[in-house]
Amino acid sequence: MAVLGLVSILWMTTCPYLSFILVTFFPIVDRFDRPILHGLCILGYAVRAIIKSICKGDPTMVKGIFGRFLLHVFPGETAVTEMWLEGLRVIYQTSVKERNRAVLSGYVDLHCLAPSL
Repeated sequence: MAVLGLVSILWMTTCPYLSFILVTFFPIVDRFDRPILHGLCILGYAVRAIIKSICKGDPTMVKGIFGRFLLHVFPGETAVTEMWLEGLRVIYQTSVKERNRAVLSGYVDLHCLAPSL
């Protein structure tokens, strides 16, 4: 799915209780020649893909989330999430299609499995 740049801007402006994100975000901006997406935005896309495919759309099945941010993501890049089910743990890796590089990896623990799995 293509990640929209506007998503990160809207998310940062509508979450005032996470204002520390803005403070820590701006010092790294000068390292890139264009804007980057916040890591939590990409994590949200990855977990959403897991909920849609493994949990059959039921977010209450998620018990815990762990993610390691590996690389930056530019607005407009296509995020591809691969996932593997091992018991009640979904191991995932999210890559950007345009650069063929992994940007996020981790796992999601589940309370239970969907009946069709």
